[in-house]
Amino acid sequence: MRTYLKKALIITTMFLLPAVLAACAAKKADNNTGAGPQSTAEKPISAYLPLQTGNRWEYTGSGSEYASYTQSVTLQKDSKYQVMVDNGGTITANRLEVNSSSIVRTYREGEVYDNRDILDAPSNTEAIVLKLPIKAGASWVSGGDTYKIVQTDARVNVPAGFFSSCAAVEVTYKYGKSRSLNYYKEGIGLVKTEFILESGEKIVSDLEKYTVGSTQ
Repeated sequence: MRTYLKKALIITTMFLLPAVLAACAAKKADNNTGAGPQSTAEKPISAYLPLQTGNRWEYTGSGSEYASYTQSVTLQKDSKYQVMVDNGGTITANRLEVNSSSIVRTYREGEVYDNRDILDAPSNTEAIVLKLPIKAGASWVSGGDTYKIVQTDARVNVPAGFFSSCAAVEVTYKYGKSRSLNYYKEGIGLVKTEFILESGEKIVSDLEKYTVGSTQ
């Protein structure tokens, strides 16, 4: 069971992360509590998953020893980004590729402790993490898993601050009845993940600290 949760959390927390901000430097909170839903039709997909080299996110978790983790963008080449995820049990290397309409994870390898360059490694997976349009009701299937944007005006309160107008993406997995909810804030990235087990128990990861650079 612990091994299953470890693998599931690694999968659900991949940008996890995806280049770069439509317009935001690192900040502690979005205090625009009165803002309503924002139009997202014109915004690039990279606005919701900023991948500039040096960006780093730290998450505090509950429900599992692997729910707390960090992820960092360590290398970049053209539209490819290397994201290292450390959940205390292992360090996973991921390659995310950004195009005009989606962010796709094309490589994933566990137990990578030397931050070696995997940007040109042969692809070993293909998972669409985010896809345009970012609007409620939009959905796609990738690797047998179903992704659906269920909200674009979600409000999320985490240790890093209060974030309004978040896009909530529900992921239903092809195996079992577990699912996850991933909340993305424009200019920040992933701010919260809820992994819901078949039993109804939740494993939660909340953004605690982050460093996100300005647009390139």
